[in-house]
Amino acid sequence: MTQMTSWSVLGALLLSSACLPTKNLPPPPAPKAELPSGLERLPAAPAAGFTRVVLDGDREAAIVTEELSATEASASGLNAFVSASSNTTRPVCITPCEVDFTPGLHILTFESRDHRRADRVEIQVNAHSKVIRHALGDSEPPGDGQLVGAALMVTGLSTLILGAALAASPPRDQPHARTVGLDLAIAGAGGIVLGIPISYAAAGTSQPGSTTEFPIER
Repeated sequence: MTQMTSWSVLGALLLSSACLPTKNLPPPPAPKAELPSGLERLPAAPAAGFTRVVLDGDREAAIVTEELSATEASASGLNAFVSASSNTTRPVCITPCEVDFTPGLHILTFESRDHRRADRVEIQVNAHSKVIRHALGDSEPPGDGQLVGAALMVTGLSTLILGAALAASPPRDQPHARTVGLDLAIAGAGGIVLGIPISYAAAGTSQPGSTTEFPIER
């Protein structure tokens, strides 16, 4: 029983480390500290109590929205607990653009035009104009190959445990049972070894964005 437990723990560790890997990629290079090209300036100066900020998506047009408020609600009963949250947002612009903000913390979302990539960017606005240039990161979900790799590992683990148990305690009336058990254990281990790289090759990726912020004179 102790041997069975050891195989089970080993298999669980292998599956947890390789079944659902996510590759964490480094962020893209930080945008240069320079005004973006194609920027259309606002004709009038900012109103009293506002600060002008230049927003840019670093060589791509990004849709910018601002989070205005966040609300959370929850309810519980005898056998269930339900919670939900929602954000109130407003459209800001499509980069590159100039926007007038009140001083303070503003939470913006930069989103690609195809709505596939989005980053949350927090900016602190004060009395001085500044430029915020953000290079969007990218994330990809796991590919279908990860299911194939996971199936190989699960099947391999089951076969490995079965073979190890049979090799450790073969029936007395089956003289070849130990050999069969060893063959099964080897085949199961091979399935795990084969499934790990297949699963890892189809892993999803996660890449954060990068932001450059610098002041400008007005």
